[in-house]
Amino acid sequence: MKNNVLQGVERILFTVSEFEAYEISKKIYHYICEYFIDKDIRVFFKKYRKENLLFLIPPEDIDPKRSGTTNKDFQGLLTFQSFCHKYKIDTEKAMANYVSETDCEKNILSLAGPIPNEKSRFFFEFDEIKYCFGGERGYSIISKNDNEELYTSEIINDEIKVDYGIITRMKNPYCKENDVIIVAGCLGPGTQAAIESLTKINKVKVLNEQKEYYFQVIVKCKVDSSLRISESEIMTDTFTKLY
Repeated sequence: MKNNVLQGVERILFTVSEFEAYEISKKIYHYICEYFIDKDIRVFFKKYRKENLLFLIPPEDIDPKRSGTTNKDFQGLLTFQSFCHKYKIDTEKAMANYVSETDCEKNILSLAGPIPNEKSRFFFEFDEIKYCFGGERGYSIISKNDNEELYTSEIINDEIKVDYGIITRMKNPYCKENDVIIVAGCLGPGTQAAIESLTKINKVKVLNEQKEYYFQVIVKCKVDSSLRISESEIMTDTFTKLY
C-alpha cells in the first residue's frame, strides 16, 4: 500500500512539474515577444498600456466635398483596435462632437481631419502645430507658419492615386500629463495609412528612431483602383519636433 501511495505521489509531482514547465515556457515566450520582438511597440505605447486610450471618432460622413472618405477612416480604426487588443491597450470610444471635457483629459487618439472631426480641428489650432490642413481645396497639407501648400492628394479621373496623412503626438491641452495622437489624412486613404502605420513594427521603429516624443510627421500612400492602399511610407524628412 505504501509503495502504491508513493508511486501515486510521484506521478502527481511529475504531472505538476510538466504543467509548471509548460507555464514557465509560456512566460518565457511572452517575455521574449514583449521585450525583444515587439520592443518598439512597447516603447511607443508604454503610457497607453497603463491607462485607457480614448478614440475620438467623427460622427458621420459629413465631408461636403467628397463623400465616402469616412469609410477609410473606420477601416483604419478597426485595424488599430485589433492591434490594441493584441498588445493589451485598453480603449474607449466617443463621438468627437459629444465628448465631455472630463473625458478629454484622457490619453486621446483623434481620428480623421478637421472637416469631419471637430476635436481634430481644435487640436490643430494650437501654436506648437507645424503641419495642418488647408490650401485652395482644403485638402492639402500646409505649413502652419506661412500657409505654404506642401502636399496634396493626387486625383486622376476622379480616382485617388496618391494621398497623404499626418501623424501628430502632442501634449493634451486639457491635461498636460496626457497625450493626444491625431491621425488625419488629406482624404480617407491618408487617414487609414496614418493610423495603420502605428500598427506596423517597422514603421513604429522609424518613429522611435527620431528620438522625439512629441512630433509631427507626414505619411504618403499609393492607392489602387479599388481604393486599397498598395503601399505607404513615413516621410522621415518631414519629421518635426513640437516642443
